[in-house]
Amino acid sequence: MRTYLDRILKMSEFNEAEIEKIRSSHVAVVGIGGLGSFSSLLLVLNGIGRLTIIDPDIVEFSNLNRQILYTPADVGLFKVEAAAEKLNKYAPFVKINSLPIYLNPENIEETLDGIDIIVDGLDNLSTRYLVNRYIVRHKIPYVFAGVSGFEANLSFLSPPETPCLECFYRGDDASARETILRRGIANFTVGATASLQVAEVIKYLTGLSPSLKNKLLLIDYKRFSFDEVIIKRDPNCRVCRNPVYPPLKSTYILTDKIYIPTDKKLDLDCIISNLPSKYILIRRGRVGVFIRYKKIDIGLSKYGMLVTKSANSKLAKTIAEELSDLC
Repeated sequence: MRTYLDRILKMSEFNEAEIEKIRSSHVAVVGIGGLGSFSSLLLVLNGIGRLTIIDPDIVEFSNLNRQILYTPADVGLFKVEAAAEKLNKYAPFVKINSLPIYLNPENIEETLDGIDIIVDGLDNLSTRYLVNRYIVRHKIPYVFAGVSGFEANLSFLSPPETPCLECFYRGDDASARETILRRGIANFTVGATASLQVAEVIKYLTGLSPSLKNKLLLIDYKRFSFDEVIIKRDPNCRVCRNPVYPPLKSTYILTDKIYIPTDKKLDLDCIISNLPSKYILIRRGRVGVFIRYKKIDIGLSKYGMLVTKSANSKLAKTIAEELSDLC
């Protein structure tokens, strides 16, 4: 390990004690798409001890230009499975916990228990707000980031020392979906922003002061402008006063995908054996299967997570019930 981190140890800011702090840390990356791919790779290459990666999605061809952990050979696998395989090759000494689940009010406490710091790789606001309430409840730092086109914004949140996310950032998933579909995203925007996130994580873990405490960094990579906005706690913030979780949803919708937790672990071999003929098995992975029904892509994980693409809510629920009841 010492040889592996030789270039870091040559820096005057770090010594063996700081490296040991990194080595003993447990970091969670929530969302292992564009931002999460870059940040996860940089984190394991910095020698963190444990990494939990959380994402309910499967790999698609449209992901490949900016989600650097995936190749065409991974299409149809759950992202956390493909990501864990690549990360283990880069850093076999890092313990990686991969969870193909959608964080929700029912599972967040168990899932994030024991985490030292959370890194944002999300593409929706409802899960960000859920994570925000967790960090307020447990005083766990959260490196927030949002990206779109050439633009990004970042902050290091650690309530009550800093504002919480909802002190200064409010919106809804409908507007976020519209931005994603209309604006798109450049891979260099993602990579550069994730690198800044990891810089904040490493500074925090080694005792250096993160630069973005009580600040929101606004970046325009087209103009190469970096503007800092001072952010303050909102004395009327209802989350800071009472960080309750929102009601549990039965479905989660983002762009053209619908995510449905089936609330039980599944026997994938049994499901494959009993799969009705109208479903076509495309691929079997270690943690899930990729199935097609007509023009609808379906991912089903052994943790009970179902994701559909190009289905309406009613049909997605019908598919989830039918597949989960096979065994």
